[in-house]
Amino acid sequence: MRKFLSDYISLITGFIVLVLLGNTIPFLGIGWGTILGLIYFFGRKDKELFLFLVVVLIMGDSRLWYLQYFKPLRIVLILMVFFRCLGLITSGKLKFRKVILYTIPFFIVAIAGGFLSPNIPLSMSKMISYFCLLFAVIHLVPYFLRQDNSDLIQSLIYISLLVLLFGLISSIVNPRFAYLVGRYRGVLGNPNGLGIYCTLMFPIIILGLELYPKQRGTFFIALFLMIFSLLLANSRTAIGSILIFYMLYWVQKRHSILRGGFYFFILPVGLLFLSSGGLLNVISLLGLNEYFRVESLTTGTGRYIAWAMGLEQIRLSPLIGRGFAWEEIYFHMDRIKEILIVTEHQGGMHNSYLTFLMNNGYLGLITFLIFLFVLFGKIDAQKYKLPVIITGVISSFFESWLNSSLNAFSIHFYILLMILIEYPRLKKKLLPDK
Repeated sequence: MRKFLSDYISLITGFIVLVLLGNTIPFLGIGWGTILGLIYFFGRKDKELFLFLVVVLIMGDSRLWYLQYFKPLRIVLILMVFFRCLGLITSGKLKFRKVILYTIPFFIVAIAGGFLSPNIPLSMSKMISYFCLLFAVIHLVPYFLRQDNSDLIQSLIYISLLVLLFGLISSIVNPRFAYLVGRYRGVLGNPNGLGIYCTLMFPIIILGLELYPKQRGTFFIALFLMIFSLLLANSRTAIGSILIFYMLYWVQKRHSILRGGFYFFILPVGLLFLSSGGLLNVISLLGLNEYFRVESLTTGTGRYIAWAMGLEQIRLSPLIGRGFAWEEIYFHMDRIKEILIVTEHQGGMHNSYLTFLMNNGYLGLITFLIFLFVLFGKIDAQKYKLPVIITGVISSFFESWLNSSLNAFSIHFYILLMILIEYPRLKKKLLPDK
């Protein structure tokens, strides 16, 4: 942790300056905040710029009015990182990775659908930012990991430790900052957002514990802060996803006979138990109905209504949808918000697959899944592969984070996939005796 603070003191200092600027002079936040950020970090180390993008995307999720200037800063930074990546490729320092070519069919569909959008510039800009994110992460993460004394994984964990710690301190100093409608959210925009962030960082921390045994003390602190934050946030999907990930991770490390017994006996019995309502009975028996908001499970806190409305829009344009951001535009219409206002639903589809169908149609979803399957196919870390895939499927089924490039979550998901692709090389370099 001390090394991280010393190596990235400029990043931390610049971030504090930006936060204080937005806090004390909010009406100058967009202009001066962006300018200072660009001047300060332009020309810095590539990894530092990339990590600054990660931090800004996390803070950009905030709903606090004096931190809203982080949102336009996200756009500037993703473009800076993209063009920096292009510069490294053209200079020969960075090898072009052909896997990015598998995204081309998806983006062709996205462009075609975008011309049907009621807001074509918005659709095209979000599509471009998504491509920039994928291009940058796919190229830069392996590049950073293959450097001597690479500290990308540790840095991501240290950032998460600081983010979680800052949120918990804020809950004591200024509860209005850290809570939303009575539920803990930390520095993220809402409790479910905090849950998604923890869900995606949890496997990275587990990787860190394995690959960097000398830093386990600090990583365990980050893990403790994460679990404590999740319990405060009461994010059911995140708690369930992390439990499932660790259960599968533990099983994958066991002997093949135990794995077979789990998948062919224990897992089917568990699924039958869940489908028969057994979990609800256990929750009730433990007196945790209020904590897990059991009464809202039957309504999906408005998700089922939103899904039905989204399916109707999918039927109107099933092949190519209406471009990026169509789901966002639709669910922000006044007449739609009036229907959903009586539920706990906060707007949006809250389902990544239905959102892809609504925005990009069946052709878009299929071509995107093909790209994901190609990435999954390159992962050779079997004890992580299945747990990460299943956890990602579950989390993205109840939230639409996978559809956006400038949220705090997609970048962590793709970073995680690229780390797993590089895992055999990392393990051989860092743990040569194992």
